[in-house]
Amino acid sequence: MRLQLIRTILLTLLAACAAGSPAADDVVRFGLLDIEREATYGDRRDNVQASTVDYLRGACPTLQFEVKTYDIIGLREAIHAGEVDAFLSSSGFFVEFWQHGAKDLATLVSTDFPDPNQCVGGSFIVSADKPGRLTIDDLQGLRATAPNPQNFMAFQIGMAEIARRGYDPRKFFSSVSYTGNDLREVLRRVASGEADVGLVRACILESLEQRMPELQGKLRVVEPAAAGSLRCAVSTRLYPGWTVAVTAGIRPQTAELIARALLNQPATAEGGYHWSVATDFKSVNEVFRLLKTGPYAYLSEWTLKGFLVRYWPWFAVLALGLLFWILHWLRAESLVKKRTAELNAALEREEALHRQAIGAAEESERLLQLGVVNELSCIYAHEMAQPLTSIGYLARTLRTLCGREPVNRELIGRCAKKITADLAAAQAILARVRRYAKAPIRRSDPVDLTALTCEVAESVRRLNPGTPLTVEAAENVTVRGDALELSILVLNLLKNAASAASALKGDVSVTLGTVESDGKPFARLVIRNIGTKLSVTPFAERMLIRSDPDAAASADAKPRSGLGLGLLIVQSIVRAHGGTFETSSVPIAEGETPERITITVTLPLAKPDESVEAEEH
Repeated sequence: MRLQLIRTILLTLLAACAAGSPAADDVVRFGLLDIEREATYGDRRDNVQASTVDYLRGACPTLQFEVKTYDIIGLREAIHAGEVDAFLSSSGFFVEFWQHGAKDLATLVSTDFPDPNQCVGGSFIVSADKPGRLTIDDLQGLRATAPNPQNFMAFQIGMAEIARRGYDPRKFFSSVSYTGNDLREVLRRVASGEADVGLVRACILESLEQRMPELQGKLRVVEPAAAGSLRCAVSTRLYPGWTVAVTAGIRPQTAELIARALLNQPATAEGGYHWSVATDFKSVNEVFRLLKTGPYAYLSEWTLKGFLVRYWPWFAVLALGLLFWILHWLRAESLVKKRTAELNAALEREEALHRQAIGAAEESERLLQLGVVNELSCIYAHEMAQPLTSIGYLARTLRTLCGREPVNRELIGRCAKKITADLAAAQAILARVRRYAKAPIRRSDPVDLTALTCEVAESVRRLNPGTPLTVEAAENVTVRGDALELSILVLNLLKNAASAASALKGDVSVTLGTVESDGKPFARLVIRNIGTKLSVTPFAERMLIRSDPDAAASADAKPRSGLGLGLLIVQSIVRAHGGTFETSSVPIAEGETPERITITVTLPLAKPDESVEAEEH
């Protein structure tokens, strides 16, 4: 039992060892780049590619290496097609396939470059005849030459340095020519003047000058900086160098065997070349980002992603501005709504006030119309009194004549004719009042104010025979207005003046003429009489029926009442005709109540060429 258990354990261990080791004669398809032979970091000639493959074949006898050399494009296509298991290339070529599953195993270092993260750099080569303090910025616009646009160490590192300084590497040089990875041709073109500047890997100039004596002293490095302890100079930063990497198709055990072999390779006698592990490929990634190539090729393409990645700061500013604009718009909209509500409220208040004003104006107009109706009633009663009284007398006369014998036919005929005339006068008065009540008021008709004043004065004289009334009127004083309203105006003033003068045994004088004010002609009507001082009474009292002031002194006296416009109505008629109304009073003697009262009315004159047109009523 114990022997059988030991045998089982040994068989299990052998099976595990067999499963964990690569199979005998395991084939590894190894890809190399057909680039410059001077593939070391210093000024020595050492073909790293050939020596590395020879070493792996001896260090890994169980592996069969099938080595094939490609150009850069061919090696890319082979890796994408899965035809390559491992490859030796620059760190830039390896980083291009980083995102496709490639894994670095080891990076070449040397005694002078012991840090695997900083092994290679680029140099800008110019003629030694150029100014001594020449900088990379001074190379703008010159003719350049380089081995290959896809060569990371010799071209892309240098162009990344140009981009890092803020220039567009595609437009920095006036022209760029390529030599197909022939480094000697790059230096020859610069030395012969066919190109102004050459882009190569650091230390190439020092290495080739030893084998090309014709270049001695003719070329130099722009902005040289010592690289390690070497005698060669570089113009750029340093990056990881030659790298052995495997693809995702290789077996892990095979990759481990190759990595162990490389890391255990002893340093070479010359230069101390050996393999180590690089940990910072971020700087290589930065080169591609600056050049917008490799993993960052989409930045140079007008795709949505590239556009957003390239211009995201502007989009951020635009979005921020849009946000502020939206906030401003929302606040402005809120303020507009608030101001609109306030404006609507103000308009409603204004409309309410307007309605109130209209109501007050309508009420004032109603009161005015009431006053006019009262005055019309007064005029109607006054005018109708004479023909009706005459008709009454004539009717009694007719009855008396009819009762006598013989009948006086001639006298009866004259009475009948007189009655007919008085009836016609009464009908005319009635028609005039009706027309005024129905038709709109016209204040544009020419009115002979002289004739109107004389006619009204004569009527007042008949009503007040005991009061002297004199009229001094200029001829043909014509104004524009409504004849009836002007008659009401003059009649009201003369009646009030005659009534006041009659109570105080005084007289009334009327003067009508023309004056000029501000260069415009006016008609001026002045009425003077003896009476008590005019007092401003409340509005309602101005519209009420006037009472005889003597009625208060005697209880037995009957009131003399009549309908009148009052002071407010008189003023309204004057203003409606565009005139002015003024009153003044002067005491006759100091300490006495009676005063000489003067009322002045001015009305605009009609134009001289306008004649008074009589209207038939």
